[in-house]
Amino acid sequence: MNDKKSFWVTLPGILTGFAAVITAIGSIITIFYQVGVDGEKPEKGYSILASPTPEHPACGSVVRALPDTEYLVLNWQPVDGASTYTVEVDCFGCGQYPNKWHSQSGTPWHIKPGMGRRTLHNPIYSSKVHIKLRQAGGTSLRWRVWAVDSEGREGKKSDWCQLAFSGSFDQ
Repeated sequence: MNDKKSFWVTLPGILTGFAAVITAIGSIITIFYQVGVDGEKPEKGYSILASPTPEHPACGSVVRALPDTEYLVLNWQPVDGASTYTVEVDCFGCGQYPNKWHSQSGTPWHIKPGMGRRTLHNPIYSSKVHIKLRQAGGTSLRWRVWAVDSEGREGKKSDWCQLAFSGSFDQ
């Protein structure tokens, strides 16, 4: 009976010891998280870059079909803290996706990173993506843009900006 009684008497001490060990391990994990396990300082005050606002051509506008010799120019409002921008263009009715946007297949149709390096305060994307649209049998485009900071972190993406084309594409 004494052995059973001594177990119950020492159990609170054992549990207190386990609690102390678990608390110590939790404290060590917290310190590693705050300092960074790999020795790098954690990011403080990092905020996600805002989404750029598409400007031209106006979202929802009808653009004349461009000849192959011309460029489709897209521009947007710059974002504070951006080092570059990434532009994504999507095609409706292209190739094997006749009744939906290509990006709905799970893969982007056209992405161009690194935009705005030389024109950061007036960012533009000048492309002949309309030729690719014509060749793929598409009927309209939509595009969006997002800022990328100097550390390569992507900001919020703008809403899609849809464009339709009037006339026929000259070859």
